[in-house]
Amino acid sequence: MTKETNITTSDTTFPDVASDERSPHPYTIEKVGMRQLQIPILIEDENGNYFKQSSTMNVYVDLIDPFTKGIHMSRLYNTLVKHFDATPFSLVNVESILKELADSQGEISSNSFLKIAYDHVIHKPALLSQNKGWRYYPVSYDFSYKNGLLNTKISFEVTYSSTCPCSAALSRQLLGEKFKDQFSEKDSISPSEVKNWLENKNNMGGVPHAQRSVGSIMLRVNPKKTGSLTECIEQVESAIQTPVQAAVKREDEQEFARLNAENLMFCEDSVRLIKHLFESKEEVLDYKIEVEHYESLHPHNAVAIAVKGLPNGYR
Repeated sequence: MTKETNITTSDTTFPDVASDERSPHPYTIEKVGMRQLQIPILIEDENGNYFKQSSTMNVYVDLIDPFTKGIHMSRLYNTLVKHFDATPFSLVNVESILKELADSQGEISSNSFLKIAYDHVIHKPALLSQNKGWRYYPVSYDFSYKNGLLNTKISFEVTYSSTCPCSAALSRQLLGEKFKDQFSEKDSISPSEVKNWLENKNNMGGVPHAQRSVGSIMLRVNPKKTGSLTECIEQVESAIQTPVQAAVKREDEQEFARLNAENLMFCEDSVRLIKHLFESKEEVLDYKIEVEHYESLHPHNAVAIAVKGLPNGYR
């Protein structure tokens, strides 16, 4: 095996300990590299324009020569900077980057691994008004290139509101009882009288508890068939119907209240809605969905987890 024995810059020769010295404990290593690299990426927005987005990266290769003391980590960093400075981030070109990461170590590495994490930015319209606001979605891409095969995983979070169906039923019961007490002795009631009574804040009876909730989505995908991440996030939000809002006027808040009333959900309901979405997507090879409702009634959270159920898949 050919080894570099030193590094020369101008008239100065620097020692190369990683190549020159031999390991006294000859074992192979499955992963060696760096975490939390600060490397920006080029992202395409909904208008086809590109912008720099801050990201963190974890990068590794294997070490298949048991006697080599260490890999050349700077080569991994420089490979990433070279690609992401010049080329927009896309699933199409990731495989070539992963190959180059392994090749950068010569014959001592054959597999490579890359994780990219950033906040995906979407400019969202309000529910009814003409306003717009920004939403950040935590996203990570996890790539592995092993034995010549690329494996691609995507994780992201969607935040939404969940209103408890049980609490809503109990609140309706209170309202019904209060209505009965108020009007039981009347033979007839005009619509305007009913409307005025219902709109009086003292006659609410009860309010169902609702809470901010988070759906954590993990997907293993075919990168050649996968569409835009923005589209995927918005499909999850459409399935849930009650994503949290950025820009809100009174008409938007009222619409949000209506959507919550029409889409009451336990955590079991929300995880099934998302599962149904991904069961129909052929580009999604496997998935894990975890929803967590930050209960306003309890000091603990309600959680539901669903997987596709493949052998050796997500659990």
